[in-house]
Amino acid sequence: MTAGRRALSTTAFLAATVVLFTVLTAVMTYPQIVHMHDRVNDDGDPLLHTWILAWVAHQLPRAPAHIFDANIFYPQRETLAYSDALLLPGVLVAPLHWVGVPPLVVHNIVFLSGFIVSGAGMALLVRTLTNSAAAGVLAGIIFAFLPYRIDHFPHLQLQQTQCLPFAFWAFHRLLRTGNVRDGALVGVFVAGQVLSCMYYGIFLVPYMVVVCGTMLIAGQAGPVRLQPDALNLKRRLVGLLVAACIIVVAMIPVGRAYLAARKVVGERGRAEVVDGSATWWNYLATEEANAMYGKVFKRFMQPERRLFPGFVAIALAIVGLWPPLSPTRLAYGFGVLLAFDVSLGFNGVTYPILYD
Repeated sequence: MTAGRRALSTTAFLAATVVLFTVLTAVMTYPQIVHMHDRVNDDGDPLLHTWILAWVAHQLPRAPAHIFDANIFYPQRETLAYSDALLLPGVLVAPLHWVGVPPLVVHNIVFLSGFIVSGAGMALLVRTLTNSAAAGVLAGIIFAFLPYRIDHFPHLQLQQTQCLPFAFWAFHRLLRTGNVRDGALVGVFVAGQVLSCMYYGIFLVPYMVVVCGTMLIAGQAGPVRLQPDALNLKRRLVGLLVAACIIVVAMIPVGRAYLAARKVVGERGRAEVVDGSATWWNYLATEEANAMYGKVFKRFMQPERRLFPGFVAIALAIVGLWPPLSPTRLAYGFGVLLAFDVSLGFNGVTYPILYD
C-alpha cells in the first residue's frame, strides 16, 4: 500500500510538473507557441532538423534497416550520420507525420518538448533527492531555461536533454532497490539520450562513470545510507550490467553509421578544436539579447562559447555543495568539476586525454 501511494505521488508530481513546464515554455519561448505551423527560428538548422524528422518517419515503415541511408548526397550511404540523426525524437513523432501533421508543426512540437520534459525530469530527480517539491521545481526551471538553451534556439538537438535527469533518477532507484528492472531503466534512458543527441550522449558517459561510480562505491542512494551487504552490491552490479547491455545494443548500429560517415567526411582537426575550446571567462558570457546581462558581459562573448548559467544557479550549486558533504553530494560535486573541466576542451585537463 505504501509503495503504491508513493508511486501515485510520483506520477501525480510528474504530471503536474509537465503541465507547469508546458505553461512556462509557452511563455519563455513566446511567440513560438502561436506560430507552430509557419515559423522556426531561422532557415538554417531548423529546416535541416525538420527534414531529418520527416525522413525518419518516411523510412521507418519502409526500410528501417536503411534508416541512415538518407536521400541526400547520392550515391553515398549512411548520409543521415552527417548530422545528429535525432532518432528517438524522430521515432516518437513519426505517427504525427503519418496522420498528416505538417512537418514544421512536428519540428516545433519536438523543439518545445525539449524544454518541457527536461524541466519535469529534473524536477522529479531533485525532488527524489531532497524530498522537496519546491526544490525540484526550482531545479527544473534552471535546467530547462538556462541562457545556454536560449542561445542555441535554432539547434534542436541541443534542446534534447530529456533523458539526462531520468537516467540519474533511475540510477538512484537502482541503488535503493537493487532491482534489475531499474537497471534496465538506466540503460533505456542513457541509450535514449544517445539516440536523442549524440553530443550529450557521449558527454554523459564519463559523467556517469564519475558520479554514479562514486555513489556506487559509497553505497549511497541519496540522502540515506544503504546497508553495505554483498547481496545488494551484487544485485546493483547485475542491474548495471543489464544497463550496459541495453546501451551497447542501441549503440552498435548508430556507431557503425557514424564511423562509416567519418571515413567520407573526416573529423574536426585538432587545431579547429583548440580554436573552439572555451575558457573560464566564457562562463560570464551570455547572448547579446539577454535583457539583464547582455550588455554587461558583452566583452566575454565568443560564438558557440556563451556558457553563463545564471547567478542563481551558481549560488544554489554552492549552497548544495556546502559542507558537511554526504557521499551523494560529493559525487555530484565531482561531477561539477568534471563537467567544467571537459567543457574547456583543450584548455582543460580531461578533454585532451579523451581526444587522444
